[in-house]
Amino acid sequence: MIKVQTDYIEPDLAVVTELVVQLLRDASQPQSPEQWQWVRSGSSSLVILAGEAAVRVGRDSESAAQLQRSQRLVDRLPTLTFKVPRSLTAPATHSGVTGVAVERIHGQPHPPEPVAPHLLRALLDEIHAIPLQELRPNLAPARAFYGGKSWQLVLSERVVPSLPLHVRAEAYKRIEALAALEAPSLVLNHSDLGGHNIHWHSGKVVGVLDWDLASEDDPAEDVASLVNWHGWHLAPQVVDGDTVRRAEVFRDASPLMVAGFALLRERPESELSRTMDRVTAKLSERSSAPRP
Repeated sequence: MIKVQTDYIEPDLAVVTELVVQLLRDASQPQSPEQWQWVRSGSSSLVILAGEAAVRVGRDSESAAQLQRSQRLVDRLPTLTFKVPRSLTAPATHSGVTGVAVERIHGQPHPPEPVAPHLLRALLDEIHAIPLQELRPNLAPARAFYGGKSWQLVLSERVVPSLPLHVRAEAYKRIEALAALEAPSLVLNHSDLGGHNIHWHSGKVVGVLDWDLASEDDPAEDVASLVNWHGWHLAPQVVDGDTVRRAEVFRDASPLMVAGFALLRERPESELSRTMDRVTAKLSERSSAPRP
């Protein structure tokens, strides 16, 4: 194993290269490494872009299993008004490293700025209306990013004790608010719906990537991710008031979720320190705000 700037573990480069060549050959796409574009920012997989293909390679055995599960989910999604990264090849394993070639989604992420609210509403409505029955076997556990079924214990017993004393009460308050939420219905929740996972072209959504965390959960989580990227002032124009209220609870707990992820993934001490500093700053903003 080798490490790159993200400090995420990578499989041996020569093995990855041989695997990618094999998958691209099967997908009839450019096989020369000089023509590839590497994306190393993902925590669970490497992505190699070549022609009309994107090859996802699991960073370790656990990531490889999750990659295959989430790809089965994507391949079972119904036809949508935007593209999703469906399989071009079957998954393949070479010397213990697993990858799959999928459709490359063109377009670009939207800058973190407002867009027409009806576009966000339409995207949310379309995803949340996808029938769950055939997808359930391949869904991730709800809130898998920060602990899954044990999320509350992770945040309360691992994240909060790592924070300064003066913000712990605020942290517990946000965790309890999230635990107390009652959604009127559970839907297919993308669970990472914002930023670079949505591709746009000519003012329209043309693709949604990274369904690894998709689960059956409160749709307000997706609302929080989406409007956090495009501006919270848009929220009342995108969803009803009760959903906005629940989305705000997800938003307020999100710094703790990021810290939970960092602890669970055993990120480097320097990164953990920066993460906890950011969480402390966010919690301090609310703690120091004047009470109504």
